[in-house]
Amino acid sequence: METVLTLDTSTKRGCLALVQGKVVASCHHFQPVAEQIYATLDTVLAEGNATLEQIDCFAVVIGPGSFTGLRIGMAAMNSGSSSSSCASH
Repeated sequence: METVLTLDTSTKRGCLALVQGKVVASCHHFQPVAEQIYATLDTVLAEGNATLEQIDCFAVVIGPGSFTGLRIGMAAMNSGSSSSSCASH
């Protein structure tokens, strides 16, 4: 079963979801994006009983949207994928 962490920061309200197989294990919207992204990540992982090391794929929305918001999302997912053995997409 593949575990995917998805992130959308293309709007003022971000969204993080953890998908395990074909099931959405946890999904949360948050605002403001820059201040709440990591707290929301902790919540999503806890609700899905997962750790960053268990993530098989990191997916991030790349636009269209706010340039700053998109950069925040890409940086967050890149740092998350750096702590595991997989790449961000």
